Amino acid sequence: METNGIKTGYCPGEHRCMECGEPLGEYGRSDRKFCSPHCKDGYNNRKRHYLRGVRMRVETALSRNHSILERLLEEGRTSAQLADLVQMGFKTDYVSSFRKAGGRDVVWCYDIKYVLTPTKVMRIERLSSVL
Repeated sequence: METNGIKTGYCPGEHRCMECGEPLGEYGRSDRKFCSPHCKDGYNNRKRHYLRGVRMRVETALSRNHSILERLLEEGRTSAQLADLVQMGFKTDYVSSFRKAGGRDVVWCYDIKYVLTPTKVMRIERLSSVL
């Protein structure tokens, strides 16, 4: 919108509150996103809560994978059928690091490294501490 030849950035009815959807009106900053502090707080709290949930789901899956791999190492096993691991709760989509080496998927779950094939997890080993 132009006022006396100056672009104001505000077009009536175009800008709405990101929380409640109400029009922002023509007063205040032209780049504001919320109609009130209450709406701003509500939006940010909901966003933060969602991200916290995502982090918790990822951390839970990684922790479970690590526990399963740790149990295999304690039993002296360095490989296992993927189907058996999945049945134990192992989730192949959650890793802390990943690399292709020699055409194979080399995967890390924190300090435990393994090679992932379509049907098997092999060469499970704990990495030595660098501390």
